[in-house]
Amino acid sequence: MDAGDQSAAVAAQPGLLLRVARQAGRRTNFYGFATIAALVLLWQVVIATGVVDVEFMATPTEIAGAIGDLAASGELATNVVHTLSAVLIGWAIAVVAGVAIGTLVGLSATARDYSMATIDLLRALPTIALVPPAVLAFGFALKMEVAVIVCAAVWPVVINTAGGITQVPRELRDVARTFQLSPLRTAFGVVLPAALPTVIVGMRLAMSLALILAVVAEMIGNPAGLGYAMVFAQQAINPPEMFAYVVVIGLLGVLLNLALGAASRLLPPVAAAALAERERR
Repeated sequence: MDAGDQSAAVAAQPGLLLRVARQAGRRTNFYGFATIAALVLLWQVVIATGVVDVEFMATPTEIAGAIGDLAASGELATNVVHTLSAVLIGWAIAVVAGVAIGTLVGLSATARDYSMATIDLLRALPTIALVPPAVLAFGFALKMEVAVIVCAAVWPVVINTAGGITQVPRELRDVARTFQLSPLRTAFGVVLPAALPTVIVGMRLAMSLALILAVVAEMIGNPAGLGYAMVFAQQAINPPEMFAYVVVIGLLGVLLNLALGAASRLLPPVAAAALAERERR
């Protein structure tokens, strides 16, 4: 069907665009956006009028101006690129390692018996305590941030992958056995796709941890990126710039979560439906 045929089809269904608009409206949380706007306005009024006298507190307009100045100078882009690079590299490594380990633990009862105590011990360690050893091992560099991120972000992926695999219905395994699929084809062609919604949840948790740990590592261990810039602005007693970096870090977290949510819609229909059902719960 060419463009003309498509346009004619849309024109022939006057209610189609209306239905699409209504669905988009239902997915948009207007009340949530209104609440955020009201809180920002209240913040502006309270600080600007002096109703609440808070030392070194910037107003939203000052923060917006600081974001504009940082963007114009190129400093903001440099720091965002550094932090985002650490987050994505560390997250990607954690996902690959976590899916591999989680698949092994989920499929093998022997591996589960010998490894779960170690996994429970390691994931309970406060990851922030690993920053000083990571600085000693890797120095003030991007690889130090990546190492800290991987140590924290790998465990949600491991736990969710293993848990998702153990919860796969026995009927699916029976079908694979009926068709005489090899263990490898059963694992990657039947079991892992069925557990994919749970794996995606682990990946999203890992992304949030990756951003948190990247910022923390920059605040106390690596003089670069958004975390370091935020602390530097605080030490320089520059509230608008400090809050500007806080806002940028928050927006970066929202955008990363939205990107993963959009990517999850590219899953096969069955996996996408299972993921949507899990999120509704």
